[in-house]
Amino acid sequence: MLSKNITPAAIIQSSIVWAHEVLKNPSNRLVWDSETTGLGRFDEMVSVAILNMRGEVLLDTLVRPSQRIAPSATRIHGISDEMVAGAPSIDEVCNHIRSIVPAQKFLAWSGEFDARMLGQSVRNLQTPLVPGQAASPVVVTHDPATHNYIWEGWEFYDLIGVYSSIYGDWSSRHGDYTKVGLPNKTNNALGNARATLAALQKIVSEHPL
Repeated sequence: MLSKNITPAAIIQSSIVWAHEVLKNPSNRLVWDSETTGLGRFDEMVSVAILNMRGEVLLDTLVRPSQRIAPSATRIHGISDEMVAGAPSIDEVCNHIRSIVPAQKFLAWSGEFDARMLGQSVRNLQTPLVPGQAASPVVVTHDPATHNYIWEGWEFYDLIGVYSSIYGDWSSRHGDYTKVGLPNKTNNALGNARATLAALQKIVSEHPL
């Protein structure tokens, strides 16, 4: 629940200003999206796409997980175990990202989810899951002041909160805006990264300062 001292109008204006600042300073953040083996606390990424704020593709790659992909996930994104068998590991992907991106700061539709999935992917590679044994927890911290979700220095800004504060409905019961879905959502990481950037651009174009 948000502070009682913060009004819905103030939240909307703050979100609009933030969106303008991000597009005005495109070097501050890149756009990230991923597809995964599933949604749970043991799942991993199977693809990653990164764009700059001009929409140029910096990375679009499959990722080889340490486990099989759930059939239900394959039905959504179309990525099978056979397709990722020869793909780079998450460590290789992260090393490549570090080589092309000076700071690991990203804009994601669901920042908490992507930060958690990155952490789980690295954990599972370094310490393979053993049936019946508990996995070490992945610690994702949240900075309320910036709405960043952070794992091991990798920062993911949660765009769904900004977008929902402008286009969602205010809930007096929860003291917050109801979350809305990603407009023009696709079934692949690159398409969803483009849709995330388009959502940010929509805020700026429809709400000039």
